[in-house]
Amino acid sequence: MLRLNLNTINKLDVVCADSVTITDPIYLWRFKNKMTQVENLIELTDQIPDNRRFSQFLLDLPNNLGLTSGDYEWFLYQSTTSGQTDFENMPRLTFGDMRIITNFDLNDSYEPTASQDYEYNG
Repeated sequence: MLRLNLNTINKLDVVCADSVTITDPIYLWRFKNKMTQVENLIELTDQIPDNRRFSQFLLDLPNNLGLTSGDYEWFLYQSTTSGQTDFENMPRLTFGDMRIITNFDLNDSYEPTASQDYEYNG
């Protein structure tokens, strides 16, 4: 399962080199929200194309793609032409599940908002 964070550049490390059948493929990612069934497509570039063990893609959420937090299915396809979105006629390289979570800034300080202390007498 891929775990991604909102407001972060995420590294998507997947094994797909053994499934690629063309030289210098265009990688099309499809993300499908499990609850709403909304699908999003994006082309991402393999950041380490010479690595035969795995491929690494960068996805800046939500700047590259307006995904929200939740559970998704993801699919990775190969194409010879950029801009193609007909994934049904593309070879699928790999797929899996994904969860996007929201990052929260850690606030480790406290400042009172009132000038008086209150005591609870229940």
